[in-house]
Amino acid sequence: MPENPNQSTMPQAAVEVTYAPARRPFKRRLVLMLRSWARRTFSRDSLLSSLKSLLWVAPLTILIWAYAEREQVVTIPNVTINVRAPGNDAGREIRLAPGSNSTIHAELRGPQAELERVKDWLESTTIPLEVDHNIVQGEHPIPIVDQLNRLQRVKDGGVTITNCMPDQVSVTVDPMVEKELDVVARPDDLRKMAGPPVFNPAKVKISAPKTVLDKAIAGAGGKLVAYANFDQSGAGLADPGTHDLIAVPLIPSVNMGDASVTLTPPVVSARVAVQRVDSRTVRVRVLPAYPDVPKTDQYKPHYDLYIPDVVVVGPEQELESLTSDVVAYFQPDYVTNFDNPSPAKLDYRLPPNVHTTGDAPLTIKYTFQRRNPSE
Repeated sequence: MPENPNQSTMPQAAVEVTYAPARRPFKRRLVLMLRSWARRTFSRDSLLSSLKSLLWVAPLTILIWAYAEREQVVTIPNVTINVRAPGNDAGREIRLAPGSNSTIHAELRGPQAELERVKDWLESTTIPLEVDHNIVQGEHPIPIVDQLNRLQRVKDGGVTITNCMPDQVSVTVDPMVEKELDVVARPDDLRKMAGPPVFNPAKVKISAPKTVLDKAIAGAGGKLVAYANFDQSGAGLADPGTHDLIAVPLIPSVNMGDASVTLTPPVVSARVAVQRVDSRTVRVRVLPAYPDVPKTDQYKPHYDLYIPDVVVVGPEQELESLTSDVVAYFQPDYVTNFDNPSPAKLDYRLPPNVHTTGDAPLTIKYTFQRRNPSE
């Protein structure tokens, strides 16, 4: 075939064509990104590494949280604290002053864990007060807040005590003194004896706070003695005859109501002669002892003139002397309780060693009535 003269035989240059990639949808791209992240994050090595980290990070985090919780500073209001006086201290007695309150209400502040322990201890303990040894006799106020904050248990717990109500407690400082007392038998015991007993030793020493002892001496009319307490000696005075008793307890003749009062020695020996006692039933004639007041001219007491069947006991020979009615006097009250008088005390007139029993009436009831013009 004949060549076409119009067809070019020269080679043509190649043309490069670039095609833009097709753009994936956003949702598809997001899924691919998540898959890629999951492959990297949750690989076997990554999971093992994370688990190892968790094994020590988690407990440490819990410990840090627990420590922070325990060390959190909190406040507990109205905590009740009881205090007391130290009692006997270096030759003196220290007691709460009359009217002074031993219960304190305070506010506690500190770490929560320690605060609870200190609170429980304070509420279950009675705190002894500290009193300066140089304080003289008398009444003195003692500040509370500083003393409570100096307590070792409070300091060790890092706790602070504030807002105490009351903020101070008053104490009375009283020096201890000694005095020598005679040992004697009680009047009721003497009635059973043929004579005063013989004690060994005949004198003892009493140790007591000065104000307490002074008050007791005044109450005894200046004659404070030590009574032999035969009721607690174990022997008693029921059997007639002469008895040698040992270890007879002693008590002051006036009850001082103070635990720091002591007798030295606390017991004595005694020789007693117990006489034979008898009893008799008598009739008691009651008589008024008229006071010197104007109303006695217009009014007189009205009462039962006799008390029948009163039992008296004593030595037989003295009971024989009761040949007539026993007399008992009473004092009518014309002044303070005229319209409705209270029962009056009866004063039985009996021989020295004769006395009534517990069944005998001690008082008598009466009223007032107007006297007749002829009286």
